[in-house]
Amino acid sequence: MLKKLSKSNKRILLVFVFIFGFISIYLIGSFVGTWTISDDTSNVPSPTIEPISPNPNIDGIVTIRWTKTVPLDMRNIYELYRSKDNGAWTLVDDNTRWGTAYKDENLANGIYSYKVRAREAGVFSGYSNIRTVSVEQYIFIPIDPVALTLPLIVPNPDTDGHIQLKLTNGVPNAIGYDIYKSSDDINYVLLHSINTQITTVWTHHDSAVEDGKTYYYKVISRGVYGNSDFSNTVSVTVQIPVIPNPPILSTFNPLIDTDGNVNVQWLGSLDVTSYDIYRNKDGSSYILIRNINSFSYTDSGLLDGVYRYKIKAKNIVGDSGFSNIESVTVQLPKPPQGIPILSLVSPALSVDGNNRMKWTAVPYATTYEIYRSKDASSYVLIKTTTSTSYTDSELLDGIYNYRVKAKNIDGDSDLSNVLYFRVEISEESVDISSEKLITTENLIILMVGMILTIVILVFWLRRRK
Repeated sequence: MLKKLSKSNKRILLVFVFIFGFISIYLIGSFVGTWTISDDTSNVPSPTIEPISPNPNIDGIVTIRWTKTVPLDMRNIYELYRSKDNGAWTLVDDNTRWGTAYKDENLANGIYSYKVRAREAGVFSGYSNIRTVSVEQYIFIPIDPVALTLPLIVPNPDTDGHIQLKLTNGVPNAIGYDIYKSSDDINYVLLHSINTQITTVWTHHDSAVEDGKTYYYKVISRGVYGNSDFSNTVSVTVQIPVIPNPPILSTFNPLIDTDGNVNVQWLGSLDVTSYDIYRNKDGSSYILIRNINSFSYTDSGLLDGVYRYKIKAKNIVGDSGFSNIESVTVQLPKPPQGIPILSLVSPALSVDGNNRMKWTAVPYATTYEIYRSKDASSYVLIKTTTSTSYTDSELLDGIYNYRVKAKNIDGDSDLSNVLYFRVEISEESVDISSEKLITTENLIILMVGMILTIVILVFWLRRRK
């Protein structure tokens, strides 16, 4: 038959056969997946196997699911591998090799591990993660978990719009927990699912709340084959505070403090978490001296001066304006600051029975006490004066010692130095400025000396003639 064809027709037929053969070979190679298989995994993403549930498995039928990483194409497949009890990996029957799930049936008891890889146009991805499941037919059927006990929500009321629901120490046989929420304690909706067992404390933060409303919460414990009843119900009311009003500072009573401890009191505001106390001294700048959550504060250890106070209320929203300003004067007790010093008198002799004395002033002293001792007897108080001098009059002959003490309402100074006086009342005149007194014995000596001088002078003049 080919002999009857012309040369040009034979050429056309040859081209047609060549094209048909090439297309057939390409389609066959694509369909069976044997067209140039490469080990290059750099461009094909690896799938991820999802957690296997239930685990343990009690019916010998395990469903494995993984993520899709290659497009649907006859050339693209997934290879699922299985290992039992840490044995060798084997390729599982891939009747669903273009899908992303496989049901592995008729499994005997044991520990099964699975991994999967994708192939796209003859190029394999890397292996996925490994998931393990325990098949325990007729061995263990987990019981349903019991209901969880929820602790009370604190703080209550909630003041920041962020409710913290705490789940503590989960119940046995639970594989997860579902949290339900309601605003009327009747209609509940699923708020959040926890897909793990709780070993310590799990805190769920709920910020989808409104000021002034009360919210209710309860939880279901999920098991492998059943769930618990609802837990107890806990509730919390949302009361978000506003910026507080300024507090009102009380007037100080007394206005003069004498111990350095000033009690600051004020009338508080609503929705306040604490108060800032500010103080200045003698007109200086105000400084923050204390943050406190009560309505009074004792400012201790103050020195003399005029102190002014103002208060600011605080909460999570912000600070109030300042309160009114109140002032108090601190005047601490001050005993005399020093010891009086008696001025010495020379000669320390009185011939008229009047002993005149003076002493230095002492700071903060309001009075002075004068003590006297005669002829070494005990000292006695003879005078209290506000002056710094005194004349002790109408004294008899004798030796007198004096000491002075400074005083005020807050205390006394120590006694001063000792001032000595001798009283010697006589009719003869006394030269108080001379260190030696003029006596009869001294006059006789003076006259004898003058006579001897004259005799010697006369005798000398006669010898010269």
